[in-house]
Parts: sequence; C-alpha cells; structure tokens
Amino acid sequence: MILPLQRHWRGFPALILAAIPAAAIAQPQGTFIIPTNRAGDATRFSYWQAYTPAGQTTYNGIGHRPNLIPDLGDSADPVNFSNWNTGNVLHQIGTPSAFVLSSGQGIYSFAGVAAYRISYTHSGDDEVKGVVLQLKMAGSVPLSSVELRYTPEGASEETVLAPHFKALDNPGTAAFAEQLLWAYEWNLTGKGVRDYDLYFSTGGSSNPLYEVQTDTTVAPAFVQQLGYLMVGRALPPLRYKTPGKALPDGAVVFETRFFKAGQSFPMVAQPEEGFEHVGWVAPDGIVVDSAEPFTVTFSETEPSDLTASAVFAPVSWAIFRNSWFNHEFTHGGQTLPDDSMDDTKSAPEVDLDGDGMSNFSEYAFGGQPYTQDAERMTPRSGVATVDGASYPTITFRRRAAVGSDLRYVVEVSSDLQTWSQGTAEQPVAELTNGPLESDGTRTVTARSLNAGGNSSRFLRVKAETIPQ
Repeated sequence: MILPLQRHWRGFPALILAAIPAAAIAQPQGTFIIPTNRAGDATRFSYWQAYTPAGQTTYNGIGHRPNLIPDLGDSADPVNFSNWNTGNVLHQIGTPSAFVLSSGQGIYSFAGVAAYRISYTHSGDDEVKGVVLQLKMAGSVPLSSVELRYTPEGASEETVLAPHFKALDNPGTAAFAEQLLWAYEWNLTGKGVRDYDLYFSTGGSSNPLYEVQTDTTVAPAFVQQLGYLMVGRALPPLRYKTPGKALPDGAVVFETRFFKAGQSFPMVAQPEEGFEHVGWVAPDGIVVDSAEPFTVTFSETEPSDLTASAVFAPVSWAIFRNSWFNHEFTHGGQTLPDDSMDDTKSAPEVDLDGDGMSNFSEYAFGGQPYTQDAERMTPRSGVATVDGASYPTITFRRRAAVGSDLRYVVEVSSDLQTWSQGTAEQPVAELTNGPLESDGTRTVTARSLNAGGNSSRFLRVKAETIPQ
C-alpha cells in the first residue's frame, strides 16, 4: 500500500539572474571550410555576404550576385572579381515578406519561411565534377529542402540530387544571433553536368541567411571535401537553455565539422553549471549507464550521419526551477510570461499542471511541471520472493545525479500509524538501483528487510532536501 507522498521544502536559495548588455557580447558563429582544391582553375568560387537592395523586400524577381560590399557590384569586390560569377545568381523564392537587412548583410523574414535558389550557368568546355555549398544561418536548414537540380543533355526532365556529403559547425550557445555553418557536397562525376540550380530553405521564420559560399569543381577529378555528421545532443530537453553539450574529444579529433568513413573517436560531455553528466544515449538508441567518455565509430562500408546524446540531471531545486519553467520570451508578436520567477506557478508547493503532484515532487520523482504525468511518477508497491519468503517492495523514480541535494527516505509500518526509517546501522529496507533512462532519472526498488509473514507491512517513500 502506498500513502500520499511526503513533500518537504527547506532553505532553497533565491535565484539571481544577471543581465549582460547584448552589445558587449560577440555573436558566435561557425567557420567556413576551405576546400583543398580551391585554387587556380580547379574550382569556381563565389561568396555572398552582402545583398542588394539593402532594407527592401527581396523576392523571386530580385537576383543577388556574389558580393561582399553592400550596394557595390562584383567588380568592386576583390574576392569575387573575375571568379566566374557572371552566371551565379541567388534568388529568395519563399515568402514574399523576406527582406534584406538594413546593413545589407543578411536576408530575414519575420512571418514566413525563406527559400532560396542559386542558379549556376556554366562557362567553358569542362563538365562540373562536384559542388560544395556552405551557408551561415541563424537556425536550422531542413535536409529535405537541400537539392541540386540539373537537366542531363538530351533529357526533358530535371534530375534532383540530395547531398552526398555534409558538414555542420554549431557553436552550441543557443544565442539568438548565433550563426551555424551548414555545408553540403555533391559528387557529379560522369553525370555530364554543366548548368545547375541549388535549392534550400530555412527551418522556420526569423532564421536569417547571412553568408553563402559555393565551390564548383571543374578539375579533372572529384576530390571529396566533406563527410558525415556527428550530431551531439543534450538530454533532457529543457524550457530554458540546455543542460550541457556532447562533443567529440578535442584532444583526439581536430576536425569536428565532419567525419569520414571508418573514423572512430571518443565523445565527451560538458555539463552546464548545476547539472551532472550521468550517461549516454548511443547512436543505436541504447542508453549507456556510464559517465565515462563514449566511443563512436562510422561504418567503413555503409557510413551515415550519427547522433549521440549526453544525459544530464539537475543537482538542485533552484536549477530545476530555473530550467524546467518558462522564462519571458517574445516571438512572432506573442510573449510567454516568466513562470520561473512567479511563486504562483513555480513555487515548490504549487501543482502547476493539476496532476496531483507538487512542483517539488515533479523535481524529486522525475516529472514535468507542465505535463500531467502523475502516473509515471507515482511509486508502485509490489512483493519480492526471496528463499520462499515474501517481502513488500516499493519502486520509485529518482533523479540520477549523485551530487543532488535530494535525499530519498524509505519508511516501513505495520499499522499505517507508526513509521520507521531505520538507521545506517539498522536499515529497514534494501535499495536496488534500476537502469538509467534518457531523461536523467532511474528507477529504484526498496525491499523491506523483514518478510510480511502473517502480519501486514507497508512501505512509503518521501523526498527531502539535504540540509546545507
């Protein structure tokens, strides 16, 4: 039998947030990859960093030629000048509301998804052997939107190709103006390609495009420049910031934007302050119950992008409150209130989602304060048979951080009136840890050390903070 959970809250420190002026922070951004064959006549290189006309709507009829200096043509740009750019034009073909930033150095849309086409017209006798497309954007690029299209000689229909290789440089700061590098490569050997179009789009509104580079290979042979992605993720997902990072070990791997077939290396976790790294989710989805570095390997014969996730757990109520509750945020004209500092919503005794569990119980027993998930958190009673004798058990979910401020106390009773929690020398129950789960919790089963016999025995569990 399970009684209602005991919930205690004592001595939690106030949460203090410091504001830093945006102008004082340099915006993080990914770094372009310089192809090894970007030299001489091997490739035809183009670079967009400025767009015309600045401050005005840009749509299908406006073509942007490669340009680094706002409102000046290609001839005034020493990087792009005479680099085969007369036949290389970028169009925004998605939302009609997209516009060029007032600085001229970006294309932005508040309301709709921006989509782009780069039209390349070939000059010369050589066929195109390969193409590398690199984008600096504040946001995601859906892979399904990235295509190279061409019409083979003598054919009436276009051929559409997804990228063969990729690269990604994500600073991982989650800053509003962070610029991610997305890169894609096509091997066009033997396909008879001369003219082609590149297509891509943003993952949503408010994802500006800042810079674009293309390298069109016309050398005698294709040389692979990119590879496969190792996507490191942090679990569990939070409403505010992230609990940490999962990264290739920089002491072993020096190029982390892409990887080659057969490459093997360790992943390391970097927890944010207030979080503890407790395990991994491997590329095959298996949860690894270890905080040691985790080795990933790209297949030699069938390589593909891989994802490995570091699992983190909060170490204090203050961190849980700061991370699991909404902070004030405005997007698309709508503002989310700051629940994290509102005692009517995020105080420990409040039941925000109305599922019968207080916010502190959500913290202690692995719940989500905005989701009615009491069934998942509620301890379960059971019976274990050992040497023919039956022992009552209680199974509950707990946060997995070893350094947590939580203490879980199991108590036993024979009459539901008098409860005992025993001592370190004379415990009343034996605890067995279950496997780690991907949300940073684990199940624990407590078994009474005394068999039930002909008399009733009951167990209950309560969570409390460790006095500091």
